[in-house]
Amino acid sequence: GRRGGGAYLDGTQWWQVRAVPTLPAGARSVGLWVRPDRLTAASLVAGNGLDLRTTESGSLRLTLTGLAGKPQVVETTPNLLRTRAWHYLTATADDLALRLFVDGQLRAEKRRSELPKNPNSDDLTLGHQPGDPQGFVGMLDEISLFGRALSEAEIQRLHLVGLPKLYTQTRATLDSARTVWADFGGNQ
Repeated sequence: GRRGGGAYLDGTQWWQVRAVPTLPAGARSVGLWVRPDRLTAASLVAGNGLDLRTTESGSLRLTLTGLAGKPQVVETTPNLLRTRAWHYLTATADDLALRLFVDGQLRAEKRRSELPKNPNSDDLTLGHQPGDPQGFVGMLDEISLFGRALSEAEIQRLHLVGLPKLYTQTRATLDSARTVWADFGGNQ
């Protein structure tokens, strides 16, 4: 895409990736750039047993659920996300913990003993979760899913790669085994 760009969602729009291959049971990560115009309780990325969302108080929340599992939730403190500012958000999950990073910094962690073993195989939705009264209002860019928990150093590099005038490598050099989906749908 164009540097400094992204896709704008107005709270009624979303993207849907149909027939997403189920991520392997176990560790996973999701990373994306967001620029909220308004702080709402809205899903950013949902599917495969994962829901990463913003809250009205400016925090970030990750919920991870297996087919027969109890939802596991971790949330940052309020007021981390600012409107009209770009943030790089990352959520990781492994057998030890659920972690949330904002702009390359660990902001919340919940220790745990195991991950849900049977993730759902839902379509992946970006910017809205079915059943929510409103979707995300703002811009989304560079959404990445990983079949493993990224390290803190990898997350910091991904954050730096996206900052203006600081990038010296491509995302492909950071994780060449990434998965790319092209079958997008949605309501627009």
